[in-house]
Amino acid sequence: MPNGNSHHATLREAEPSFEPLLDLAEAAGLLRIHPQTLKKMAIRRAVPAIKVGRLWRFRATDLQEWVDSRVSLAENDSERRASERRQ
Repeated sequence: MPNGNSHHATLREAEPSFEPLLDLAEAAGLLRIHPQTLKKMAIRRAVPAIKVGRLWRFRATDLQEWVDSRVSLAENDSERRASERRQ
């Protein structure tokens, strides 16, 4: 006879995983910038952020992708400038 909790276990397994959201201080700590700087960036939509009520929240994976894209842009810009100097 099946355990009465098997139905609940199946439901939990079917639920999508939810990435915990970081608060302003946690996200700023990851980026090593001041929380107020990050808040201003979020308001300007310069960084991926989610506003929940009056509070800003951030996904670590979104921040990582944002940093990676910024690094890629900086590398491309640096290569372009080097190429222009050689000409």
